Amino acid sequence: MREQLHSSRAAAHRAVNAEMQALYRTIGRSLLGRMREGWSVDVVEKLGVDLRAQFPNSIAFSPSNLDYMRRFAEAWPDPAAPLLEQLPWGHIRVLLDEVAEPQLRDWYAAAAVRHGWSQDVLLNQIKAGSHRRTPPADSSLSP
Repeated sequence: MREQLHSSRAAAHRAVNAEMQALYRTIGRSLLGRMREGWSVDVVEKLGVDLRAQFPNSIAFSPSNLDYMRRFAEAWPDPAAPLLEQLPWGHIRVLLDEVAEPQLRDWYAAAAVRHGWSQDVLLNQIKAGSHRRTPPADSSLSP
């Protein structure tokens, strides 16, 4: 029974995380499109102010998090990267901040899921360049 409880909790967390990421990707795509149409950073910040007024209990709509959503949608436009759903938002922010090359970002995302790295361990692995010590076969983002 204990294993079933842990398994069910993990499945629920993945489902919530997947839904949150879908929302963040949608918001990010919208921001990308609007910025391409000429929206300024000030307008995006105003949007964040409006969203925070509508959802006062949510910290998700800060200017920096809206920028992460835009960068997330830009970095992973295709939601067909299932391992991302297993990463908390903090891990994704670290990947966006620390790894510019898309293939390396995918490698670190897959490694974080595979090895259960915490956000701090992920950051340390990136800074240590652990991708240089691991065979390329490990680099696929697909399961």
